[in-house]
Amino acid sequence: MKKSDRFALLMALSAGFAVSLSAIAIAQPFENPLNIPLNNGTLSTERETADRLVRFGGQAERLGNYEKAIEYWLQAADLYDRLGDFRALGLTYDYLGITYVKLGRLDPAELYLRRRLAIARDNDDFQGQVYGLNNLGTMYIQRNNFVGAVVAMEEALNIARSIEFQEGEGLSLSNLGLVAARSGNYAEAVKRYEEAIIFRRRFGNSVGEINTRNNLGDAYLALQNYREAHISYGIARQLAKEARELAGHFRATAGLARTYATMGEPGAALEEVKKWVAFARENNDRAQELAALQFAGRLQLSRGEWRSARTYLVDAIAIAQELQDEQSQTLLYDDLNRLIYVIQE
Repeated sequence: MKKSDRFALLMALSAGFAVSLSAIAIAQPFENPLNIPLNNGTLSTERETADRLVRFGGQAERLGNYEKAIEYWLQAADLYDRLGDFRALGLTYDYLGITYVKLGRLDPAELYLRRRLAIARDNDDFQGQVYGLNNLGTMYIQRNNFVGAVVAMEEALNIARSIEFQEGEGLSLSNLGLVAARSGNYAEAVKRYEEAIIFRRRFGNSVGEINTRNNLGDAYLALQNYREAHISYGIARQLAKEARELAGHFRATAGLARTYATMGEPGAALEEVKKWVAFARENNDRAQELAALQFAGRLQLSRGEWRSARTYLVDAIAIAQELQDEQSQTLLYDDLNRLIYVIQE
C-alpha cells in the first residue's frame, strides 16, 4: 500500500472511531419508576401474594430478566384488579409499561401506560397522573414522536405546578429537556435541565439530580461547551459517590472520558478510563469494564497508538466472550482486523 493510501485509510478509520466514541456506554437517561414504593394497604392472603409477586418482579428486573419480571407483574396486576386496589394496580401497570419500553416492545408498553394513566385520572390521583404522563412521554420518545412526548410532559408539568408537587415538577422539566435534546435543540435542553435541577435539589432527590446533571453534561457536550460539560459530569459523579448510585457514577465517568476525548486531550481521557475500569472491577460489573476498554481501544486507534489499541481491544474481546455478547465481539474483531491490516501494510 502506498504511503498516501495508508494515510487516507488511517484518516477514514480515525474519523469513524471518533464518531463511534460518542455512542459507547451512554446509559439510559430515562427516569426509572420502579423505585416508587408500593403501599401495602389492607393485609390479606391475596394482597400479600400480590405484593410478593411485585417484589419478585423487581428483583428479576434489577437482574435484567425483564420477561420474568413481566410474568410476575402480570400475575400481581390480576390480583390487585380482583381486590379493587387501584393504586397498587396503577403502579404495577407503570412497572409493566416501562419494562416493555426497555424491551423495545412499544405497543404493550403504550397499552399499560395508558391504563395506568386512566386509573390515576379516574381516582383523582394527581401525583399518579404526573408519573403516568411522564412515562407515557418516555414511550413517545422511543417512537420518535416528540410532539406527543412534549404534550404529555407539559401536561404533567402543569398538573405538578397546580398541586405544588415539586418532585413531579423536577421530573417533568428534566424529561422535557430530554425531548429537546433528542430533537437536536440542545440550547432548550440546557434550559430545561437547569430548571429541573433547582427542584430536584430542593426536594432532595439526589438520584434524579444525578440523572439530570448527566443529561445536562450530554447537552453541553453536544454544544461543544466542554467547560460546562466537565462541570456537570463532575458534580454528577460526586453526587453519585455520596449516594452510592452506581449507574449515575458510571455514566458521569464515561461522560468525562468522552469530553476529554472530544476536546483532543487523550491523556486525560485515558485517566478517566482507568477510573472507569477500576470502578467497574470494584463493583464486579463486567459490562461496564467492557465498555471502558472498548472506548479506550477506539480512542487509541484514532490516535494511531497501535500497540496500546491492540491491548485494549484484546482485553475487551475476552470480556465480550465471557459475557456472550456477540454484537460487541463482532465490532471488536472488526476493529482489531482493521488495526492489523493497517500495521501490516
